[in-house]
Amino acid sequence: MILHVTDKTNGGVRRADLLYAFSTVPRDLNFIDHRMDSETAPVVVLDQNLLQNTNAEISFSSGHRPKPDAFELFKGSPWTVLSRAFAEHCVVAPDNLPRTMLMYFSNALNPMEFYFQTVMANSAHFKNSTVNHTFRIAVPETAPPHRSRYDAVVSSGAAFAGRFGDDGDEALLQRIDEELLRRPLDGVTPGRWCAGSDEQAAGEECSVGGDIDVVRQGEAGQRLASLMAGLVGAGP
Repeated sequence: MILHVTDKTNGGVRRADLLYAFSTVPRDLNFIDHRMDSETAPVVVLDQNLLQNTNAEISFSSGHRPKPDAFELFKGSPWTVLSRAFAEHCVVAPDNLPRTMLMYFSNALNPMEFYFQTVMANSAHFKNSTVNHTFRIAVPETAPPHRSRYDAVVSSGAAFAGRFGDDGDEALLQRIDEELLRRPLDGVTPGRWCAGSDEQAAGEECSVGGDIDVVRQGEAGQRLASLMAGLVGAGP
């Protein structure tokens, strides 16, 4: 099931389902795909686009970062779900580890595949509050046997999906909007936040505001909550 469609501007979010699913698990959990990677030394690159308004190619250095002795390297998916406590830890850096990691992975290729994974795994406080999962499914390029691509994505129970092609996946995205999000073309996702009629709630705007604190989950929220329960070992 897709709550948020990534890598495409006209994706949508079922906030009520997402909020419900996360309300069934402890708030201090982080969902980070990670694995130890002591063999890969980060490649040093220079991205001119970070320094000026250009569309230049990344320049690769012939050197690599030396492998550290003070901490172990971890690698994983750049798609993460972080708790507020862990995000604040990375910003405030009370033990200097996040700042050390920031310097180590500066000018490295694909730092988002290393940074949060390495900080988490080397932190005594956070390494035991992390679930090795991203809630993201890679959209299959072709339909699996006896199933459509839509059914394969929806039945996965994932919260996020990607990557979608620029043109070839328009039909799939349109079906997600219509059947899953119930959102019209160029409209917004309906919900209890709008107290107007069904037509207004599903249109481009809502003239009568509703209760933004009401969370009424659907089948999608139940599926995601079940997936979370299996991962963390606690029922919703």
